[in-house]
Amino acid sequence: MRFFAKVRSLPVLLMDFPRIVVGITRVSFEFYQKHKRRPTEQELYEISLPFMAKTRIFRQDQSNFEQIVGMTAITWAIIEHTVDLINAISITRAGGHELGDYLPQSLKPKLALFKRSFEGLGSLNSFKERGLTIHENLNELKEYRHDLIHGIASQRLLSGGREILRHSYRGAKLLPQAKPYTMEEIIQTMVQLFTLRNELRRLLTDIDAALPKDMIDDARG
Repeated sequence: MRFFAKVRSLPVLLMDFPRIVVGITRVSFEFYQKHKRRPTEQELYEISLPFMAKTRIFRQDQSNFEQIVGMTAITWAIIEHTVDLINAISITRAGGHELGDYLPQSLKPKLALFKRSFEGLGSLNSFKERGLTIHENLNELKEYRHDLIHGIASQRLLSGGREILRHSYRGAKLLPQAKPYTMEEIIQTMVQLFTLRNELRRLLTDIDAALPKDMIDDARG
């Protein structure tokens, strides 16, 4: 099964291997007796799940996935907090009140204000390219963040990834939407989030150093 190619802990695999071989042999034989053919790879994966879920390999894999979800939530919270600070600084500096008199609370207007700040404020002109690049990257990653944090990992895929289920809202109706993510995609996006978090922190630090101190204090309350 392709899953074993994703296992990075050889000792864990070796401890579980005899049990896995016996289990796969048993369910394969039972499937053949019932259907008079060998199971496909996907079918073998599905019929093996009941005993595979009790192995150390699967428990370790689930634990790793849960850690990634937790790190995504924490990292995105830091990202949003930093966006809030930059938005607050933009409003409280000279001319910034033209952007609005309040700080938005939901993600979409937060990002819109962030973008308008770097596009419209001359005092942030030296940071414009960095700010707009970060905004573009945030827009690309927000859907992934929404899927992973607000969705349900409804199915473990044969590749080791997850199918994420969440709902879209259409009036009084909930429309289910399922999207598959490979483990490579999940890990790669996690690295992108770490990078984006660090870029935002550096941007805030540089803006802090460039602006009069009293404006920074005002922005942070």
